[in-house]
Amino acid sequence: MNSNQIIALISKIRRNSSAFLENELNKAGLEGIISSHGAILGALYRGQGKLKMKEIADIINKDKSTVTYLVKSLCNSGLITRQKGVNDSRETYILLTEKGWEMEGKFNCISEKLITTAFVGFTEPEKQTLLDLLKKMNSNFIE
Repeated sequence: MNSNQIIALISKIRRNSSAFLENELNKAGLEGIISSHGAILGALYRGQGKLKMKEIADIINKDKSTVTYLVKSLCNSGLITRQKGVNDSRETYILLTEKGWEMEGKFNCISEKLITTAFVGFTEPEKQTLLDLLKKMNSNFIE
């Protein structure tokens, strides 16, 4: 296999998984939510509904300006709110709203469907090998 094909296939998988997620979000009545929003919401669900902006950026591996843009969109949809730090006003916390919490079940169902679809026909050892190899490849780009 040509090395260029591997990189192209990784890119294609990313595009296909994003399209899959957006289709599932639309089918669940969550129009306007994109896969990048899902990454933020997932981080907040795992973080008990409150995280610092920087924590979200680190968890989803996006730069702060990208997260700021995505957070603004989620605030406009009423799923999250912003809150300045009590002790340090330079810190910004992102909190799930009641509306954001209400969609957790749908979100988890869609996430599970994505994982199940992605790994049809994979054994646990194959999944582990794939993860190990992708981590190894990723480390080549980290300074």
